[in-house]
Amino acid sequence: MALVGCGTDPTGYGEPIGEQSEAVSAPLANAYCDVKVTGVGTISMEENYLPHVIQCENGGANLEALKAQAIAARSVAYYNMATQGSICDSQGCQVYSCGATPSELHYRAVKETAGVYLSYGQMLTYGFFVAGDSGVKAPNCVGSSGSTEHWVTYNEGKTGTSVEQTALGYIGPPGYGQNRGCMSQWGARCLENSKGYGYKKILQFFYGADIKLLTAPGSCVQTDKSPRGYLDAADCDRVAGWAQDEDKAETAIDVHLYFNGPAGNANAESFAVKADQRRDDLCSAIGSCEHGFEVDSPLSLHDGEDHAVHAYGIDASGGSNAQLKASPKTLRCDPVIPDGVLRHVSDPNVFSAWKFDYFWGVMPVPDAALDARDESRAVPERPLLAQADDGSPAVYLIDGEVKRHVPNPEVMSSWGFEWSAVETWNAADLGALAVGPDVRSRPVLVQGSGPAVYLIDDELAGGSGGGGGVSSGGGSSGGGGGAGEGGSAGVGGASGAAGEAGAAGEAGGAGEAGSAGLTPGTKIVSDEGGCSCSAVGNRPSDSGMSGLLLLGVGGALLRRRRR
Repeated sequence: MALVGCGTDPTGYGEPIGEQSEAVSAPLANAYCDVKVTGVGTISMEENYLPHVIQCENGGANLEALKAQAIAARSVAYYNMATQGSICDSQGCQVYSCGATPSELHYRAVKETAGVYLSYGQMLTYGFFVAGDSGVKAPNCVGSSGSTEHWVTYNEGKTGTSVEQTALGYIGPPGYGQNRGCMSQWGARCLENSKGYGYKKILQFFYGADIKLLTAPGSCVQTDKSPRGYLDAADCDRVAGWAQDEDKAETAIDVHLYFNGPAGNANAESFAVKADQRRDDLCSAIGSCEHGFEVDSPLSLHDGEDHAVHAYGIDASGGSNAQLKASPKTLRCDPVIPDGVLRHVSDPNVFSAWKFDYFWGVMPVPDAALDARDESRAVPERPLLAQADDGSPAVYLIDGEVKRHVPNPEVMSSWGFEWSAVETWNAADLGALAVGPDVRSRPVLVQGSGPAVYLIDDELAGGSGGGGGVSSGGGSSGGGGGAGEGGSAGVGGASGAAGEAGAAGEAGGAGEAGSAGLTPGTKIVSDEGGCSCSAVGNRPSDSGMSGLLLLGVGGALLRRRRR
């Protein structure tokens, strides 16, 4: 880390303290794609010069502080090229040659801020920076000691004429656009690592809340930015977060989830989900609302062991993907079987017909836990869904001699039920069936040391009370129900093939346009290194089923102790 961006003392400055008074107008007409470095020659600004400078000046910082450093360094280089046609390779300007090789992170910081420079008052702002206080700490990240700390300015929240200028540069009249303060490199690290500041907030912390970040046009400036986002949770209930590609801010992008290893790890399980869920907290934070994602916690990992969960945002234009902030997280869950009876999944064909997923839905449990549960009737050979022909929106799972209400589209999706498979029944025939418990929110299956797999479910001893509806087909929305079978509000259908597509609706009101999106368990076909796009399809029905043996049964067994 250089002691100062422009020298350690007045005698060492290529630009003497207080004399950089030649203003450079902004916006700039063109980017400086090449820079002439004294003693080095003419080299590429974006591909060579800046990655080396930020490595030499603040190489140990993390990404956001490196981005702030790249913008400050580019502003210094632009100023020198505009006023002198070259720049020195020393602390008198900024260091290019220090014997260190830039890493992928340094190149990324430059690429993701390509052509961006500081500006205020229609001037190019000189990006003064110094090392600052090496002992700076949160929560304020304001230094108090060190040989260069006295050059640093703290301008967070300040604007206009209230912004403090640094004595490293020519101090002009209040509001002078060329001198808007000086950044602390140690302070930039503190702001990112302790307070979670992005590069824009870091720059505003030192140069003022109204500092402008302009982008110079040029053939060397690639404006495609990698996706951004955050992995909020990876726990025993869910894996959730948000992701956005700023270049296509309103477009919902894919997120690739990797379990037990990062992208490129041959032992990692990888899946794709769509970040298209509405989150009100994102509306003001990133300027767009529908970028959340959430999937159920994979039950196969509820084994009491630590499992790494990595999440990557996939660039909407096929550019570089990016690992989300706070990724990876560690998922550690003990196997906890919910209340209910055991229903045997008799063979792989039944498992496949129900679209059960071994990774997401089958929990490894101790044999003793299975022995303590009663076993009820086996799972039917396939799911049978029905809807009355009287216009009622309710959709039911026909489970033996009872009908079970499917309460909402989320349950349809979680179970992998197809809207196009819903049969139309005579209302009287459907009404004659006993009412059983509602279909549970997600399928939970368990397996002990043996080959048998069981669904944890409610005992089907009949039931009472009505449920609302789920409409299917044609995009129509379900209406609110009344007493009995129409008791809960109707909801819209999910997207499907032509003539069968539906729009998911809100409970109690008209359906809203939308699609079901990806369900958990969409297998990624190719994603080497986290950088290639995936071929997204339906959730596989036989994921993890290779070699799985499911015991057959001789008949329906009601309320018997599992042996």
